[in-house]
Amino acid sequence: MTKRIVLIVDDDPMFFLLMERVFRSLDVQIASATTVEDGLRLARELRPVLIIMDVYLPGGDGWTTALCIKNESESVHIIVVSAGGIMVDKAKIAEFKCSGFFKKPFGITEFIAFVKPLLE
Repeated sequence: MTKRIVLIVDDDPMFFLLMERVFRSLDVQIASATTVEDGLRLARELRPVLIIMDVYLPGGDGWTTALCIKNESESVHIIVVSAGGIMVDKAKIAEFKCSGFFKKPFGITEFIAFVKPLLE
């Protein structure tokens, strides 16, 4: 059986380390990108089951990038995250074809409960 891949697209190295710990505990392979360009490339190459996408990234924004990826691969789940003071509602999440949104910092227990079903 092929190991599930989660792609973290975020330019904050501390956030990546946190996500690495979370997903290793779930027996998932991790890949990372720090720019929109690298995130798009790795999404196409690796075909991850889940992508964690920051809103503010070098080279573009996470919302538009998420929509681009979903238009190429409907099966991938994308969760958008942001530390910025943005307001996000269910309509915006649906508009960009994302599975969810988490405002940083967020509770790890709640996050794991949300992502576990997406990994199956």
